[in-house]
Amino acid sequence: MQITLHLRHPMKGYVLHRRVPNTPVKVVAASA
Repeated sequence: MQITLHLRHPMKGYVLHRRVPNTPVKVVAASA
């Protein structure tokens, strides 16, 4: 999931994961 997210949105995925590390991957993927 994380790899796909990074491939689709490297900047968004990195920023989201960096800003909200506590947020589950599912929520981040759905948000992106």
